[in-house]
Amino acid sequence: MMLYIYTKFSDRSLCIFKNVFGIECLGCGLSRGMVAVIQLDFVKAIRSNVLAIPLFIAISIYLIVLLLDILFDKDNTAKFERFLANKKLYAVYIIILVASASLNRII
Repeated sequence: MMLYIYTKFSDRSLCIFKNVFGIECLGCGLSRGMVAVIQLDFVKAIRSNVLAIPLFIAISIYLIVLLLDILFDKDNTAKFERFLANKKLYAVYIIILVASASLNRII
């Protein structure tokens, strides 16, 4: 809480990367973006950080799989985690990061 108050009254950010290098990192604005997605304000979410929408979708899918595991006593979360850890998906993750970094600079 004290850090939040400090950042409001000073010209500093909580992001160490932004304080050191002077540019926003890939995570800057992600909390604001997630809150905006939960409030269904997708324009604000995209303006805050483009990664908020795919992250919200991924978290939602994971929670649904976890809930289904609890309800039906199965082990689909382990299968889902193995699927996400597949090395073939690394290229997809990198593309998402590069695209979001580019879009965050444009928007």
